[in-house]
Amino acid sequence: MGANLEVFKFATYLFIPLFAMLHFGDPNWYEHHVHPIKHIMWPPKETTNTVSPKTADELHSELLRLKEEHKARRAGVASSPAAAAAAPETSAVLAQLPADGKFDWAAGGRRLV
Repeated sequence: MGANLEVFKFATYLFIPLFAMLHFGDPNWYEHHVHPIKHIMWPPKETTNTVSPKTADELHSELLRLKEEHKARRAGVASSPAAAAAAPETSAVLAQLPADGKFDWAAGGRRLV
């Protein structure tokens, strides 16, 4: 009985990962299940950042640029046409949020959760 159980466990431990690799690694499965919803899960390649800063100065200047774009979006003025196209429209719910970003339920160290 003990040897049969060990053989079964070994076969299970070996078969499940192999089956998963064969099933989910199949290009036909990817084309059928992942490719149709790829545009929902990942942004278009044109809008992604392809050049990353390599030095501390480049990183600092990139962070400053992102902060300025964020401030401009919050103020309602886009700093560039690309940022204007990427900025979401303000909804009625977002318009009701406080401008300073502080909520009365979070005042005094109280927590929501």
